[in-house]
Amino acid sequence: GTRGSAEFRGQSAAWMKHRFGVEVDPETELLSLMGSQDGLSHLAQAVCNPGDIAIVPNPGYPIYTGALAIAGVTPWYLPLKEENEFLPDLDDIPEEIWTKATFILLNFPGNPIA
Repeated sequence: GTRGSAEFRGQSAAWMKHRFGVEVDPETELLSLMGSQDGLSHLAQAVCNPGDIAIVPNPGYPIYTGALAIAGVTPWYLPLKEENEFLPDLDDIPEEIWTKATFILLNFPGNPIA
């Protein structure tokens, strides 16, 4: 495998700062992937143990729950509601889930809905 070139990771970090105002370390916090589906399919296996909980949007792409199933991770579905413009309402997540979840997966409104 490859982490991508140092130049690519550096430019990606610069774009993240420009676009989102966040600083990421291109050596330790960025990874080049073949595509989002590839990265999502391996995420749970990389950061979770079987029996862990992950918070995922509903509706969402099939890869979200498929990847969790392969890794033995239990999904907790965060509803994306029309009355909230399909944005996640993080206040809907019970404290018990916040403390148990290994990660939360967020997607951009309009995908895959429209």
